[in-house]
Formats: sequence, structure tokens, C-alpha cells
Amino acid sequence: GSWPQQDPTRAGDKRLSGFGGRSSEDLDESDDSPSKGSQFQRYSSDSATSSSYFGSILRRSSSLTGESTSSIFGNPDLLISLLRSGIHASADHALRRRELFEWLKSQQQSERVRMALRIYCERLPLAQRSISVQSSDALSEATIHGFSAEVFDNLNAGVGPMQVLESLGHETPEYRTMSTNSKSGELFLFSHDRRFIIKTLSAKELLLLTRMMPAYQNHIQHYPRSLIVRYGGLFQVQWASGQSIYFMLMKSVFGPEFKIDATFDLKGSLHHRRKKEGESVGKDEDWLSSGLRMRLPAAVQRDFVAQHELDALLLRQFKMMDYSVLLGIHRVDQASPLLPGWQKCGGIVSQDGSSMYFAGIIDFSIKYSLKKQAENLLKVAQGNGEKASCVSADAYAERQVRFLQDKVLAYLP
Repeated sequence: GSWPQQDPTRAGDKRLSGFGGRSSEDLDESDDSPSKGSQFQRYSSDSATSSSYFGSILRRSSSLTGESTSSIFGNPDLLISLLRSGIHASADHALRRRELFEWLKSQQQSERVRMALRIYCERLPLAQRSISVQSSDALSEATIHGFSAEVFDNLNAGVGPMQVLESLGHETPEYRTMSTNSKSGELFLFSHDRRFIIKTLSAKELLLLTRMMPAYQNHIQHYPRSLIVRYGGLFQVQWASGQSIYFMLMKSVFGPEFKIDATFDLKGSLHHRRKKEGESVGKDEDWLSSGLRMRLPAAVQRDFVAQHELDALLLRQFKMMDYSVLLGIHRVDQASPLLPGWQKCGGIVSQDGSSMYFAGIIDFSIKYSLKKQAENLLKVAQGNGEKASCVSADAYAERQVRFLQDKVLAYLP
């Protein structure tokens, strides 16, 4: 079918067979060094390619610098408009693809063929799509690349294409800007209903996340109560000059219908982990100073601890570090009491029913590379090795798990 008339885009699809062929260990410091080469070609058909090719096209794009950065971030409405077009077209294409495969399955007489189609849709949806936005304005003419849109459709976590269109599509209210830093090129947006957050990434972070997608998809499907944040999209906006900016779309950890009365960003580190004056989000030292504890029903707490350990194990396997447990606390109105335990909204009500906790693991796109190892050695030399955020992936996971159990959760007799 054709694209919606109100969306001036064209899309192509390039299948990425062997997408998960390289582990995160293959991502060394050379991966974020842009290399010279031809621009993205426009794709019009499905053809096999390798994960090494996928990495090469990301490395071929440089970051926004100099005058281009000033021009683009000087007009954030333009950038947001381009991003909205890409998000809408990617979600719309995923919906039509799903409908097509459902029709194909209904036409098959063989159960074996239907099973093969189902497995393909659920396990092999790794693709890059390119959406061209044409304009007489050079800054408005760009290509938006979406990566692995169907992975997010298979998570059953409220991040499918229909939910994305309802919150971020063409017919929705304007995106809200949380913070903009034109000097560093960072942009932080959220949807009008606060269900989705959009933030910038580096090319290296995007590449690392896309390599992690098959394992991430499998993990979320097997552990629906995983604390790991739910992604809804990975995107690259590329201009004719070859310059690019990268975005990720993720579901908010907090239930948008609930007021969050206190928020903490917990890494398990006590080195420089206190909020600064004027900041609203507390950190590890602030949590300890508050005297707060998560007081959960015993069975729920055991499940929560076990799930956090499983999540940390996955991130450790990909040598991830510097991630946080984002914890939000909602004070429950006793006029409308809630039963203790897990809630459909994703929160967990305390044993006494006074609080509802929202917890999610965020910011796990940093790998323990050679550079990070050198940083850790420096901290050790300064006597801060055990407290610092920059430690090995194994030590980081173990330390955060221990901190959550010993300092965040209430003691279970």
C-alpha cells in the first residue's frame, strides 16, 4: 500500500540477516570513529546483508558539529517535525506489515508454513527502513532511518506501533521539550501524555543497542516484569551532507496517570552521588540520607530481587555499565486504597498500602571499553575504585544488586 497522503515520505526496507552475529565484545573504540564513504543508498527491496554492514553504515555518519548544529538546534521545531515524520511512518509501516502477515498466515493450508511465518514475525524482524522527507529547504530535506521497529511490536509492553501512533503520531499534540543543550547537541522530549520519552544518542550507543536487540527481545518476552526500560524505537536523522543525529524512543518508567512525589536515580555508587542544589532527582547518597526503604510484601520482594538479578546478568553479558535504577514513589490516597503488590500500571504497592513504587533500569548504553578501564584504574589510584561509577561490568552489576538488596529494600526476617 501507499504511504498516507499527509505524510510526504517514501520508505524502503533492508533486511538484516545475521543481525545478532557479533557480540558486544566486538564493539571497540574504533566503532565511534566516522569513516569516509558513500551516502546511504535508497532501498527499495529486501535483500540479505550482515551485521558488519549495518555497523559500517552507522560509522559512515558523522555527528552534528559547527554551523550545522547551530542551524538545526536553532530551529528545534524543524528537527522535531522531521522526527515526528519518521516515527509516524515507521509505526504505520509496522502496523501494515503486521496486517499483511496475518493475511498471509490465514491463506496457508499448511500448519508448518503458518508456524514458519509466525516465527519469522516474532524472531526475525530485524530491519532498517529509510524514509525520505523532501523539501526545498536544505535543512528540511533529510532521510530518517528506523531500526528494528517490529522488535518493539513483539514486546507486549505498551510500546507497539499503535501506542506509538496514539502518543506521537501526526494527529497528536506537539511534543514537549524537557531540556535542550544546543552546545552539546542533546535533546530531550516527551509525548503530550507523558507515556513516551525521546532522547538523543551517539552513533556508538545506537550501534550497541541494535546489536543487543535480539537478546533484549528474548529477555523481555521471557520476563514480562523485567525492570529494563521498554524501548519503542531507534532512529537516525541524516541530512544530505551526511551529518546525522540519533534518537531513541522509550516508554516512561512512571505511570503517567500518577503523581510522582519523590524520584531517585540509583547506581549503587556513593562517589559524587548526591544531587546538586536545584536538582529534583535524588541520588544514592540522598536515598541513604532520607531513611526511606521499599517495603514490599515478602513474596513480591523476592520476585523483585530475583528479577533485578536477571536483568543485571543480561547487561553484564553485554559488558554494560553506568546504568541506573530509576525509582519513583507515589503516595497513595488513602481515600482510594490499592491492594499491596504488582499493579497493571507497572507499579508495586507497598505492604501497608501507603506508597506505590515505579522502578526501571535506564541508561545502559555504555560499554566497559578500554577507555573505561583506564578511567577505572585512575579511580583506583586515587583511592575511589570501589565507590566510583566506572568499574568493570561484573563489579558494577554485583555492586548494584547488593545495594538494592541491602540499602533500598526493607529487611525481610
